[in-house]
Amino acid sequence: CQSIKTTVTYLSGILRDPENLIYREKQCLASVLATKEIPYSFTTKGTADKGYEFTGDIICEPATVTIAAKASVLRRLNRLEIPEGIEIQGARENVTATIDLREYLPENVIFADSNFDGSIKVTAIVEEIVTKEIEIAGEKIQIINVPEKMKGEIGEISESIKVDISAYGSL
Repeated sequence: CQSIKTTVTYLSGILRDPENLIYREKQCLASVLATKEIPYSFTTKGTADKGYEFTGDIICEPATVTIAAKASVLRRLNRLEIPEGIEIQGARENVTATIDLREYLPENVIFADSNFDGSIKVTAIVEEIVTKEIEIAGEKIQIINVPEKMKGEIGEISESIKVDISAYGSL
């Protein structure tokens, strides 16, 4: 914290005569804080409904927050951990929640923007699992990327093979 000496001047009357000026000294203390832009870290609780899956993607708006604190505090802070997690139990679509980050700020850390109220919108992406059956002609099947000193071999395949492929999103 630095001490800044300022002189505050009050005018009494019209500024024509220097004797009309009154000088007073006041001392004021100011803290200069460093700032850092950091992301958030979230977890999820529960599992999506049968036939649906949490993709692992979480979208935050805004994506980061700028915080202010002493430089020694900021050096140790690389993300804002939100331990509660987003509840996705039984979800069949994206789950959106509003989180108040003020609850998770470490001691002696503030938001750099005094107009930011600490609210962010968090969306956990949940998608339907889609299964598709594909047919592969026997002559199209091959072994690739066999490690050195190993041998791969496929017997004769005269028929097509049917394979079910499942993924979330679209196939």
